Amino acid sequence: MATMDVAALMRGPPPLLPARLDPRRPKGGKITRKMAMAMLCAATAATIPGPTYASLRNSVGIKIPRTGPATAAALWRAMMPKGILHDTLLQPATAALRALANAPSHAKCFMFKRGQCPRMIHPDTVFMLTNKGWMFVAFTIAYISGKVGCSRHYKDHYNRVCKGYQCNVELHHKSTRAFHFGLCFVEHFINRLISAVVSPPAPDGCTITERYVAFPPWQCLENIWKVKDYERRLTLELVDDAVECERPSGGQASHLLWDSLASGGKNEDFLEPADRAHRALAGLDRGAKRIFQFKPDRLPELVDASCVLELYYGNGHWRLHLIHGRCPILGIGGTRVAGHSTWPLVLHHIQYSQPGTPYSLVSLCHQEVNLGIDCIPNDDTDDDTDDDD
Repeated sequence: MATMDVAALMRGPPPLLPARLDPRRPKGGKITRKMAMAMLCAATAATIPGPTYASLRNSVGIKIPRTGPATAAALWRAMMPKGILHDTLLQPATAALRALANAPSHAKCFMFKRGQCPRMIHPDTVFMLTNKGWMFVAFTIAYISGKVGCSRHYKDHYNRVCKGYQCNVELHHKSTRAFHFGLCFVEHFINRLISAVVSPPAPDGCTITERYVAFPPWQCLENIWKVKDYERRLTLELVDDAVECERPSGGQASHLLWDSLASGGKNEDFLEPADRAHRALAGLDRGAKRIFQFKPDRLPELVDASCVLELYYGNGHWRLHLIHGRCPILGIGGTRVAGHSTWPLVLHHIQYSQPGTPYSLVSLCHQEVNLGIDCIPNDDTDDDTDDDD
């Protein structure tokens, strides 16, 4: 299994985003899996409250005194014309950068002055004003995912997006008691993943099991690395006894994988009737029917042994769903409350790009992990050859 020194990466300095190789094209250089994880470690560390990573936060962030709520609005006001940072950080954007932003001719656009761009923001970032004078990002390359993007407000105000558009981005920031720090532009689900690693949120509609203590951020990041490495090993067919199912022309991947674990499915041998201890975890008595757990010797690598599943009948089909479990990435877990449509954990899977290849179960994890991990690239061109030893 490939290893990564998360503690060292959290200390910094953060990796720089690769430069754009062709000045006429928006896309930046390739970001590999290891590079993206190093960026995630740095961005997370800068977000952790307290003095441990204060020097990192101070060295990479756009910093202003805090006088109001813990939101990014104050940072945007500071960078707008007449704001306290505008003349220090920004200048009118060049024609070349305006072209990358696909800017309307009348729109006011700005870019960073030489030497003023924060380390975790791409130096070709373009800011634009709305007709009413509010600022948003009109072109950048997202930290961690490396995708070309702009704010969702661009579409709202000008009915257009930047050249090479791949995603919406938002400013990831940290507010302490004394200061606001603007750290980097990331995709929405990366923003939420970082927040979940620093302070895991309880899913709505679930009771949280207090003995499932949240893992510290460094351990969560190590676990995310394990997920990305497991996905790589699945792709290379290096995982024995994987939970996989075929890809028909229709059907949602998660439903198909759940169905494969149910009675009569391809993967039914992974489960067995739940024992007394697992029923107790889910708050069920001995009379509850169609309750299952993973067999100890068939437990997938990134599924916690606490998981309890129920076979239920709905919409004309018998289906499995998870009613109790601990997230192996964040450490928190709990039990679904009857009548709610949210779950303590969701099924994270991968699907290969080649036609005819299967869906593969990766983990049963918190929803923020499920969505955020998909934004981390899987390319492995920088891997050492001994990763599989």
